[in-house]
Amino acid sequence: MSKRDILSIALKILGVVSIMYTVIFIPTIWMAIGMLLFQTYPDNYQSYMYRWNFIISVINPVCIFIMGYILLKWGNKISVKLIRENKDVDIKVSENWDRHVFILSLRIIGVIWFVSGFLKLVTCMGKVIVGYVMPILIGDLLGGIVFLGFGIYLLFDGKHLIKLAFKKQARISVDQETEKT
Repeated sequence: MSKRDILSIALKILGVVSIMYTVIFIPTIWMAIGMLLFQTYPDNYQSYMYRWNFIISVINPVCIFIMGYILLKWGNKISVKLIRENKDVDIKVSENWDRHVFILSLRIIGVIWFVSGFLKLVTCMGKVIVGYVMPILIGDLLGGIVFLGFGIYLLFDGKHLIKLAFKKQARISVDQETEKT
């Protein structure tokens, strides 16, 4: 396995995580649209704040989705540009190397989600200090808690996902062991 292959795999994993991350923003976008359409306030500071909330709520997930799509689609080309000399990395591959790579990927995603959840909660505390309205805070608070929870789950456990991903492989190894006996 070469350095470019390893970087390409990592970039594609990051692309998948980025695209998954945009799904979390869908309720925030709908909430921002509702706040903008159903505002009953005259054109004042709060109306101005609703417009900026809408713009930020839409631009952020769109940019993250585009970045994820680029990483997923052109991860190979990016790795060629970033790594000039393509040397092979001496990696001893075991029988179930794909399982080990999958577990490592889950841990990386867990770290990313944990950090994202922590940042969401810190942002939520900042919004409390500024005096944001409660519906915005509830969405950010729930999003932060979900990210923290899934991040911790993927960092320390993730057994259910591993069993789900490698159910067929586990069945084959059990069948092979029963044939030997």
